[in-house]
Amino acid sequence: MFSPKIKSHHLLILFFAIIYIVFQSNNSETDAYAYAISVKNGQNLIFPHHLIYCLPARFIYILSLSIGINVNSLTLLKLINSVTASFCLYFLYKILKVSNSKNILSAITFTGSCFGFLRFATEAETYILPILFSLAASYFFLNYLISKNKKNLIISGFAFGISVLFHQVHVFWFIGFVISIIISKTTTKFKNIITLGLSFSLPVLAAYIIASQIADTGIFKYALNDYYKGTAQTHIGYANFIMTPISLFRTVFQVHGYMATLLSKFYLLIVFSIIEITFLLYVFFRFIKSLKSIEKENSIFSNAVFIGFIFQLIFAFYSAGNSEFMVMLPFLAILYINTKFEFSDLLLFALSIFILLWNIVFGLVPYHFFDIDGSKKLYLNTLKNNNEKWILYNPQKIENISEYYSGKNSLYKFNRLDSVSSPDFLIKNKFIFTDLFNTNESFNRRKMMFKKDESYMSFNKYKRSIVDSIEYSFGKKYIYKVILK
Repeated sequence: MFSPKIKSHHLLILFFAIIYIVFQSNNSETDAYAYAISVKNGQNLIFPHHLIYCLPARFIYILSLSIGINVNSLTLLKLINSVTASFCLYFLYKILKVSNSKNILSAITFTGSCFGFLRFATEAETYILPILFSLAASYFFLNYLISKNKKNLIISGFAFGISVLFHQVHVFWFIGFVISIIISKTTTKFKNIITLGLSFSLPVLAAYIIASQIADTGIFKYALNDYYKGTAQTHIGYANFIMTPISLFRTVFQVHGYMATLLSKFYLLIVFSIIEITFLLYVFFRFIKSLKSIEKENSIFSNAVFIGFIFQLIFAFYSAGNSEFMVMLPFLAILYINTKFEFSDLLLFALSIFILLWNIVFGLVPYHFFDIDGSKKLYLNTLKNNNEKWILYNPQKIENISEYYSGKNSLYKFNRLDSVSSPDFLIKNKFIFTDLFNTNESFNRRKMMFKKDESYMSFNKYKRSIVDSIEYSFGKKYIYKVILK
């Protein structure tokens, strides 16, 4: 039998599980459709930087079909993430319990309420499953520090390896733990590094050797495929400094351009926002004042999660402030705070409730009940002119939606903006349809990062006229016919 206190934690996790499952996003992103296609047709199931993400879903998909259950692969991926997110909170609970934390309830509520985690717990992307294994690895690592049982260290390394196979970005969480051992004063640190390193390397090397053989390329070239191809950002510019703080804030607290439209449509949300922000700031500053630095045992663990946090944040900065690489930060932050500070459990719980309310109202509800950007309607509009060519604002997303629903690859139909620089393209096409010149759409990361380069300026010179429009929840998207001759 569980004690009432333990039962309350399990009920809290169940509460979040219900939220994640009920509020699954109906505005899936580009990659989510790509993974759903892979699960559905059994092709392109492994990707270098998240090697095994699609494999569990593909297994469940085939199993379901074999017993007569017709499964939607996109929904299946979201459901897996929702359930996995709940287990993430469970392993956080296990870590905090082993740490003798007095703030388990509030810590679970805080991490479960952060928008970055909520967002991907209700979406079909890759970022939740690796968190589960990194948390499991951290749990067994902490158990090793307490019990000195090598089995826990081996399991920890192996779990870290699995997390990296689900997404490479989690190597930085692992590196944090390795560095923490290196800088520790324990006499067995070199043996520990070897044990942790070998148990980590075993699943990683085995998986990448097999995958590189399938791809018929070298293991390092395959593992670092995005950098060899140049698809990963490898320079630092203004976007890194602008997007990093914005994405870090959004990891906890949802802000988006569509919120202005929401507020203009539903005036009560203005009242809600004023009350919410007022109380949230009040509770936040009281919580900050309640923090008192303490020294606990297991400084190796607190150093590990702190270094892991810093490395993850640096890599997110290097990746132009990519919010997807910050999803794990609330977990690392709360683990560090719990090892280094005493604070008011009630204040953190109250703060977390305000964060959750905000993120449900301005995050989960719009993503579940509204059409954020009109992508599905745009795809349906392209079917009206089925044999014509398009240049789209987000071509990859429409290609993926098209392939997911039609089962056909539409690369021939959706062209990139730089196509207009090709004389051959201009010779073959008298006109083309586009949604590129919509300037009144909600402000978002894509709009901010979109570059009006030479191809855009060239395309902008051609004569065009509005031939259709699409109305969605937060605006209207115009379809233009551009005369190329």
